Amino acid sequence: MSISLDNFKASSLGQKLSPLIEDPKTICEMKVLSKHKIPALQAIGAALAALGWDIDDTAKKFVGKWVRELMEAAGLVLVSERGRVAPGNTFKYGAIYGLRVASAPG
Repeated sequence: MSISLDNFKASSLGQKLSPLIEDPKTICEMKVLSKHKIPALQAIGAALAALGWDIDDTAKKFVGKWVRELMEAAGLVLVSERGRVAPGNTFKYGAIYGLRVASAPG
């Protein structure tokens, strides 16, 4: 049985992560990182590492999906699926987001 993102958010781990991931300051930092072509997950990974939280690969994938949902809600789109995150983070790789480019009138 597979778990959905909504089920992950409602889980005990999701509830513990929510204040960090959904924090407006974190979202702002993710947007700034994206502007500089740095994976948005870096904003969360450093905080998780500082807290000493160790999350498994499945949870990391859900956190990535959660971040994608937030970045798309902020008007950003996926630019690259695999950008290198700085050492010392919970994540090694993460998606890079950028502004939606309007197509030229034609």
